[in-house]
Amino acid sequence: MMGNAYTIETERLVLRKTLPYDFDDFSKYYGDAEVAQWLLGHNADDAAIAAAFSFNLGLDTCFSVVLKCTERVIGNVHFVNVTENYLAEIGYVLCPEHWGRGLMTEAVLAAVDYAFNKCGFMRLRAITEAHNDASAKVLRRCGFMHEATIYEAAYGGRVADVCYYSRITLRTSGQ
Repeated sequence: MMGNAYTIETERLVLRKTLPYDFDDFSKYYGDAEVAQWLLGHNADDAAIAAAFSFNLGLDTCFSVVLKCTERVIGNVHFVNVTENYLAEIGYVLCPEHWGRGLMTEAVLAAVDYAFNKCGFMRLRAITEAHNDASAKVLRRCGFMHEATIYEAAYGGRVADVCYYSRITLRTSGQ
């Protein structure tokens, strides 16, 4: 398992292990109606927020995204469905007040570098709702390629059209 022993710094962000005191910041973005629509298909109640936070807190492959200038958690990037450190699915979420500033692209690029160069992954996969154009743009900016669109798939506890993206490392054999 890859483990989250690293703190990753970028120009504007710190990606670090999720900690119990991150809950208030987490609940601010996870409980936002627009974020919840993309993640769950409906508003997140207190129980859903607590369950998601508990999941992230227990996930050793989840990074809280901290904005350096405020030292507040504004999102997270995580890896799930890890297969023998070969393949993982990357997911991410960002507080809406920070959308459109390139912060999630910065965080995802740092996490992808970590996954390929520190953990030895060969392939990363991402799944997004087909109409989530902003998420698709982040993935394309981070070098992910669209592989498929699945109509009426199970997604976030509901049925939705979803797009699969992937990125592979360019590592050659013997490295």
